[in-house]
Amino acid sequence: MDFSDVTAICYDYTMNGLTSMAAHVSRPFRFISTSGVTVERYQEKALPFLSEYRVLRGRVENALLIFAKQHDDEGVEVTVAKSGGIESLGRDAINAPFTTMLETFGHIPTVRLSELAAAMIDQCLHGITKNPLWGEDLVEIGQRALSPENYLR
Repeated sequence: MDFSDVTAICYDYTMNGLTSMAAHVSRPFRFISTSGVTVERYQEKALPFLSEYRVLRGRVENALLIFAKQHDDEGVEVTVAKSGGIESLGRDAINAPFTTMLETFGHIPTVRLSELAAAMIDQCLHGITKNPLWGEDLVEIGQRALSPENYLR
């Protein structure tokens, strides 16, 4: 795929969508973007692999935060979920190679899909508590939000 298409999808669609939604929804409006744990917000840092893409994703994160700051008095809140690995039930054989790959970057927690969903919903309903939301944060919030009878379903 041409990188201009990647830029349009990652940056333009995200920012246009956020701008459009924020103009037409009730307040408070909370927006959570998902990103990668290796994405770099500092735009001058030298990156050893996928540097152009990771810098682009960092630029998206920075633009989201700038947008939120510019619209803070209008009740717009933004955060980025950086979950690391995501596990789902019955997919151990598929998840294993990705977990091994992520471990090459150091400790990167694995978040269950149910925890991720519950954490993101919780943050939208009750207010954004942190930026970014790292894997450990998502696990903690997700486990707190889920009751034992619906956990991991």
